[in-house]
Amino acid sequence: MRFQIAISTDTYTENSEYQHMLEDLLKRLNISTPAVGYWTDISYSVNRTNDVHGLAMCRGDLELPQGCSPCIQHAISEIGKLCPYMKNAAVFYDHCYLHYGNESFIGEFVGEEETWISINNITKVNREKFYKVREKLFSELFVEATNGTSSPKFFAIGEDSVSSDLSVFGLLQCIPDLSTGQCKKCLNYHVKDLPEYAGFSAGFLSIGYSCFLRYENKLFYNKPSLPPPLPPPSSPPPLPSPPPLPSPPPEISDDNEGNKLPTWKIIIIVASLVMGLTLILSLIGFRIWRKKKDKIDERGLLNEDKKLVRNVEYLSMKFEDLDIATNHFSQENKIGRGGFGFVYKGILDDQEIAVKRLIDKDSLQGPDQLEKEVNLLAGLQHKNLVSLYGYCIERGEMLLVYEYMPNGSLEKHLFDPAPSMGVLNWNSRLNIIDGILKGIQYLHEDSRLKIFHCDLKPENILLDSNMTPKISDFGISKFFDVNQTRECTTINIVGTSGYMAPEYRFFGNFSTKSDMYSLGVMLIEILTGKRWSRHINSCEKANNLKSNLVAYWKNVSFADKLDKNISEIYSTNQETILSDILHIAMLCIEYDPESRPKISEVRDFIKISNKTSNGSDGSNNIKSNTANPTISATIENCN
Repeated sequence: MRFQIAISTDTYTENSEYQHMLEDLLKRLNISTPAVGYWTDISYSVNRTNDVHGLAMCRGDLELPQGCSPCIQHAISEIGKLCPYMKNAAVFYDHCYLHYGNESFIGEFVGEEETWISINNITKVNREKFYKVREKLFSELFVEATNGTSSPKFFAIGEDSVSSDLSVFGLLQCIPDLSTGQCKKCLNYHVKDLPEYAGFSAGFLSIGYSCFLRYENKLFYNKPSLPPPLPPPSSPPPLPSPPPLPSPPPEISDDNEGNKLPTWKIIIIVASLVMGLTLILSLIGFRIWRKKKDKIDERGLLNEDKKLVRNVEYLSMKFEDLDIATNHFSQENKIGRGGFGFVYKGILDDQEIAVKRLIDKDSLQGPDQLEKEVNLLAGLQHKNLVSLYGYCIERGEMLLVYEYMPNGSLEKHLFDPAPSMGVLNWNSRLNIIDGILKGIQYLHEDSRLKIFHCDLKPENILLDSNMTPKISDFGISKFFDVNQTRECTTINIVGTSGYMAPEYRFFGNFSTKSDMYSLGVMLIEILTGKRWSRHINSCEKANNLKSNLVAYWKNVSFADKLDKNISEIYSTNQETILSDILHIAMLCIEYDPESRPKISEVRDFIKISNKTSNGSDGSNNIKSNTANPTISATIENCN
């Protein structure tokens, strides 16, 4: 089965920049998608007029990568033939879906376009019963796909019987980048149209850009594999012959009564035994407690460091006050979405505040995130960290209250500036970089706890009224005693893929060097104005971002690497600083964590760079493990 869609009439020409960008994008999708079942990517053109956005997704029941790879390869090889020279196209096969275009659609719901395919009509059964069984099945699948428990995300399969010789097999799937609300809305478009467009068809397929529905009267998907049955218990061995009965004890005559122990001696003996046993158990318990004492718990906090966490009851706020402050959490007051929740602007005691309302209350992440941010931020004070004003746990709500940052996130200023914002000039960008570095140095080296942020990205850098940057969103941070922990491992890998260090993303290993990788990606994006975080490491041994940068910048002048949207001409001193920042950013995104600099080294290097007019270039302060700090231009392959 195949269905192709030429989404628009816009075309590109042979050997054009768009064609080259598209070819590069499809190669990356071909490499990355089979391993995880879903992948998005962007190829950026030089002047941003020919950017290509793409996604590839395999059906959720396929075994990865072998069940996914053939379909993705075939779709990539065929889409150019099916939709020749089209700038926007999509192709849907039985096992996979491929979509690319010159406008961003990733993470967005497009519900206007649907395509339906019906297969034969049911004629030999009770049609009314067939209709009801199908309706019941898709109602159940809708809940399963959108209740947050499905694996993969937004996917459900199931079956129900109409009669002894007829069953309905159904499937629902959304693109994983959608929000739960978007997925529900998309699937609802398809499910509600079943009576009108599917009728009493034995099979039906409804395709959209963001989700799809399918059912047939025969099994078309792979059922989840069940664990092998337990082996039957072995026959018990024959019971041994009962031992001979002991001889009856001799009768005790009245003459032996004088040999009995007095009652008080018996009491002393029993009490001594109980006390001895209690002492032994206490010693065993103490040994176990000492072993567990220094272990890291699942939230990344040392048990012995819990005594360092302050009592934060004084920060508790009433829900009623916050409800009034945000105009009952109205849409007009909603200013964004932070980690695990929506953010609302409010006025409390004549002061502007930002209230984060956690929406993932049914999972462990919600309460853990609130507890961690409150405990952590209550004890941290730095001008480049967002200030926590309070929290609220009441009426089933979990709320965090921060200082309001009127200039929003750095991400908005870099990639989606409103006309009123204007483009950040070089002086503003350098000041923002300086503030980010100071905030990270405080977290890594100057606070009483060593703190790994684990989600550093432009979206989590907020700007106050003076454009001072402040690091936010500490909900997935890890923090430890500054003298005790250097590197740790977690199985709960949470963050933003494009900014994750390879050792954290693939193995769960995190340290201060993981944050340095994220910092390197951010610095490159601040200087270039491009989302290089889209070029993420798609396999364990590859450093795709560095390879892409080196290949992309081959024979490109320094000036052409920088953001073209800035009209001002930078000074000679600024050029030196910018060049050094770009150099050190490339060191920060080294694959090997030990090759990345520490934050103090980065700050020292940039301070020395500010004195380049006096003849010091600071080139000996940061060392790279490579002979040439610009790195080889060889593209690394995943093997």
